[in-house]
Amino acid sequence: MKIFWIVLGAIFLLCGCGSTPTEKEVSAILMKFNEAKFELTQEEFSIPDKQTLYPLLNDKVKTLLTEKDYQNFVKNREAFITIEEAKLNRYIQVKEIKISRIASLDDNKSLHVDYLMIISISGNGANTDYHVNGQVTLVKENESWKIDRNWDSLTAKELGL
Repeated sequence: MKIFWIVLGAIFLLCGCGSTPTEKEVSAILMKFNEAKFELTQEEFSIPDKQTLYPLLNDKVKTLLTEKDYQNFVKNREAFITIEEAKLNRYIQVKEIKISRIASLDDNKSLHVDYLMIISISGNGANTDYHVNGQVTLVKENESWKIDRNWDSLTAKELGL
């Protein structure tokens, strides 16, 4: 419930904000995106055919991405790790986002952000934390900030998939 209020507050702040977002607001955007990308509800996790989760996860991130980055997300099957972990009965939880750098580009019309994300993967009696480096470019689109490019260092090989 706490995360819901944080995200809701961030949305209200971002919608009413005409200037560059604060580090806290950027962190909220990244948290919302990564939670949508990696975390599954109990109902989603219980779906027997995990392949059917692709469209669901694609829809969860769609409003957070520009159309260009959304198309890349779908084309590159960026929900792969989430779905493969679910097939192995393992949950992914985004624990923390730490911003390391925010650089304004194009007269504050876009931002380049470097960050560290800590995720926890648990299931089958094990729980492991991973430190994942990430980068995004945020752009102002229709008075809100959206992700126009995203990358993170988490690989299927690192997770043994």
